[in-house]
Amino acid sequence: MKETPARWKGLWEKFLKFSPGCAEVISSSEILREGVKDPLSLLQDKAKGKYRIEWKERISEADSPTRRLEALREWQREELVRLAWRNFAQPIPAGEAARAWTTLGEFTVQTELALAKEKAPDLDQGETEGFAILALGKLGAGDLNFYSDLDLIFVYGEDEKESAATRLARTVVGDLDAPGGERIYRIDLRLRPEGDRGPLVFTPDALAEYYEAYGEVWERCAWIRGRGVAGDEENAYELLQALQPFIFPRGLSPSALGELFQQKSRAEDELVADEDREREIKRGRGGLREVEFPVLGLQLLHGASQPTLQTHDLRKAIRNLEILGIIKQGEAEILRGGYDFWRRLEDFLQMRQLRQTHLLPENPEDMDLLAQALGQGTGKELEKMVEGWRGRVRHVYDSILGDLKPKTVAGVDWPGGVDWADAKAARLAWESLEPGEEVHASGRTKENFQRWLPLLEKEMRRCVRPDPALTGLANFVQAYGARSLLYESLCASPKALELLVRFFESSESLGRALVARPELFEAVTQSELDTPSNGGISPASPGLASTGGGSDGCGATLCPRGGVADRDP
Repeated sequence: MKETPARWKGLWEKFLKFSPGCAEVISSSEILREGVKDPLSLLQDKAKGKYRIEWKERISEADSPTRRLEALREWQREELVRLAWRNFAQPIPAGEAARAWTTLGEFTVQTELALAKEKAPDLDQGETEGFAILALGKLGAGDLNFYSDLDLIFVYGEDEKESAATRLARTVVGDLDAPGGERIYRIDLRLRPEGDRGPLVFTPDALAEYYEAYGEVWERCAWIRGRGVAGDEENAYELLQALQPFIFPRGLSPSALGELFQQKSRAEDELVADEDREREIKRGRGGLREVEFPVLGLQLLHGASQPTLQTHDLRKAIRNLEILGIIKQGEAEILRGGYDFWRRLEDFLQMRQLRQTHLLPENPEDMDLLAQALGQGTGKELEKMVEGWRGRVRHVYDSILGDLKPKTVAGVDWPGGVDWADAKAARLAWESLEPGEEVHASGRTKENFQRWLPLLEKEMRRCVRPDPALTGLANFVQAYGARSLLYESLCASPKALELLVRFFESSESLGRALVARPELFEAVTQSELDTPSNGGISPASPGLASTGGGSDGCGATLCPRGGVADRDP
């Protein structure tokens, strides 16, 4: 088609009609209003070098950190809209669009970190040289979309002050995620250890120790996409190297992928309203999550033995899974095609009002506008295409994860036949042992708990004084903290459970001392523990067991596809 001024003017008017949110930004931007006089100038692909030049020009008259932050906010918003126009005017592959959004996101975070250091108090100067920002999620994957959150993790040098690093991190978050119209990016910190309850900053050693002791399957998957994006590159690199055995372990329990399946199903059931299920493109049937979860799961299972799968790039991971024969060619084509379709649709949904959404429009006129912007004809035609991708992606998702639903062990009822002195108090202690919805209550923790209950019931029936035995054990479990490790250890070594129960039964005063210092459990039992037959637990190792790399003590043999051979415990 001939590139005439009239055609560009028509496209521009359609863009403004399609995206009222972009139109509002354009109306307040002299640069964008001038640029539309020459629309081709707004279509160029800019690398970070071009951004640096533009940024230096933009702040030439900004004489304070506050004004430079305001300039950053305005510049980022203008560039976001310019890239939206570029995607609207010229159909761009989803991967290329994602790289452009990512370049903008990275440059913005890097620039903000420099501004935050500039305005740090004097007492913090020189105390944050090792400070680094790592990204998980889409920014970590180099696959940002138009209005993505940024999932960030902050680390600092081993010899630096935590207080200084915390103040710097708070400044970065506060500047980027200011309330109302001052927000540049929404910052999500919930993927850090302990979520919103955890520290804001960590040393690399502290992070590595946390994941070795407490890391769950979803955290392994999250870190597959981990990448340093700003600050001290060496500190970020060393952390990622230290986490490799955790991210890509050599052995997983049979419930590993089942846990991913369970999390996805729970998110769909709890976070998506019934009336929105067919409009939701992220968590709904056959949506984005059903492309991402199987790929991440297979990377998790095979990454230790297949280094080509140790990539944060989902598209490369799909290609390499196909090359390795782990997924079939047809499955790879559906995963690639579905991912690109959903990502492009996601971008255009969010470009419309400059807000984060994953719901298709309810209004037929809005659906028509969306379809036309995507070059898909009418809203009805787009709906038909959406339904087609839902079906194809769900079929592949089920073929990979569908046979890996978590296997549950029949629960053991309250052992009422035991001769309790205070049945009511004992029942409360018994119920307190069950893992709830706290941070570390993963599918694996719950499965190991169910496996452990019959062993515990047997020990309770053998007790002469079951009340203090159960009360002491319940208090010990609360104090120990890492239930996922403790339950797994006690399942693998029943002798340890027997000794623990006898200890609390025999002496309440010694039992209280052990609860106060649960780390002494190893010293109490080490000389008498059975040697675990599966090699997954070493009584001499910290916390009874290690989840970082190697077998996790469940005796699973992984099938080539990522299934599990018939060796369930």
